[in-house]
Amino acid sequence: MHKVAITGANGFVGSNMVSECLSRGWQVTGLVRKGADLSLLPADFKATVIDYLDTEELKSALQGNTILVHNAAITRGKNWEEFLRFNIELTSHIVRAANEVDSLQQFVFISSQAASGECDTLTGKREEDECYPVSYYGKSKLLAEAEVVKNCRKEWTIIRPASVFGPGDSDFLQYFKLVKRGISLVIGYRPRYISLIPVSGLTEMVLQTFGNPKAYGEIFFASCSSYYSWDEFINALESAMNRKTIRIRIPELFVYPVALFGELKGKLSRRQALINLQKLREMKGRAWICDTGKARKLLGFELQRDLKEELRKTYEWYRGKGWL
Repeated sequence: MHKVAITGANGFVGSNMVSECLSRGWQVTGLVRKGADLSLLPADFKATVIDYLDTEELKSALQGNTILVHNAAITRGKNWEEFLRFNIELTSHIVRAANEVDSLQQFVFISSQAASGECDTLTGKREEDECYPVSYYGKSKLLAEAEVVKNCRKEWTIIRPASVFGPGDSDFLQYFKLVKRGISLVIGYRPRYISLIPVSGLTEMVLQTFGNPKAYGEIFFASCSSYYSWDEFINALESAMNRKTIRIRIPELFVYPVALFGELKGKLSRRQALINLQKLREMKGRAWICDTGKARKLLGFELQRDLKEELRKTYEWYRGKGWL
């Protein structure tokens, strides 16, 4: 039986990992910050509230666990300093604390496809390819990876998920809301392609690395085997929601003012807007596609899911929770 500690356990990805680990009968320590929203966690699960920067408190919470999944991070920030603090320096601190916990055997770091940058071709980016992150988020995740590789004395594994969707996600929710209103938006006129992964598939892959020697010292992309054009994604979403939309193509030049407004709004509020100048740099990419061959070869993991069905499950969850 694995004994698993998960940072950022209350978030979209973290909460799904907690639920799946519990369903397998494993012991789970879910680490959350003070004041964290716990609504996505199972009602009977007691999270461990912690100050991540308190080394002794952190070591005490980790003691007895054999696997640590470091999932806590920010995806949107007001400036580089926030990404530096919450993604890079926090990772470095947690690595150092984990090194001093005797029971821990494996450190699993949840990074992002954004760390690698987009793919130049439609063949898919591989783990050994040169990384060219275009956003603060991607750069911070790549530098956090370097902290793990350089300083972690435990067996480590790094996972780079493609765009993750599913029950509990608030980013893709915005697309669902637009489609419900009969609108779908596509940026630009040239085809754009993306790799996707449902959160259930990501969780399945992460758990498959636990205690797996073939995953030690390795970086893996996490994605469905197929990639999709934005038009294919919208078609599947329309079908899953049983909606027809007016498809509006927005020239890239017209998106800039929206991103600029989001950037300014974010600086004046506590939370950065979904579309901001940093996000625009990623949105302009032609092919955010990753090659999953390494995971298939080393882990025997290949994820083939019906996109329409996964989107339907997500839609039903949103409706059941009153999000839509």
